[in-house]
Amino acid sequence: MAQAQLAGEVNVSTANSQVVVDSDLTGGDLVAMGAVINEFAFYVMALPEITSVSQLKGKPVGVTRYELAEK
Repeated sequence: MAQAQLAGEVNVSTANSQVVVDSDLTGGDLVAMGAVINEFAFYVMALPEITSVSQLKGKPVGVTRYELAEK
């Protein structure tokens, strides 16, 4: 959606606030008009035997996105 907006193909979209921030960091010029949600944006998914976050200690996990912060 952000690419379509930056190309002038659409004026308004449902791109989330992270997309707006990422766009700004790479020179884009998008504006978030509202970014309020009533639920968590991220979830931990695990096998049924994992019943608490502490049980993940020392176990391999996967992520959907990883970025290094610039210093």
